[in-house]
Amino acid sequence: MKKETKETEGREETQMACPVCMLFDLGSQIFGGDSEFFRHMTNARIEFLQAIKSLIDRRIESLEKAKEKTKKKKFSKISVEE
Repeated sequence: MKKETKETEGREETQMACPVCMLFDLGSQIFGGDSEFFRHMTNARIEFLQAIKSLIDRRIESLEKAKEKTKKKKFSKISVEE
C-alpha cells in the first residue's frame, strides 16, 4: 500500500492508497475506459464482490440456524408438590 500525506486545515493526514485501485486508475489513464483491460478488471471486481457476498450469505445462514435452535427451546411450567 502506498502512503500519501496531505495537509488539511493545518494538520497532516496520512491516507493509504489501495494498490488495486491504483492499478485501475493507471489502466484507465493508459488504455481508456473502453479497453479490453478495463473490461477484464471490471469483471474481476464483480467476481471479487460476489465472493465476499457468498461469505456474508453463509454467515447469515449460520446465524439464522443458531437463532432457530434457541427458539425451539421453550420453558415449561412444572408443578411442585409441597
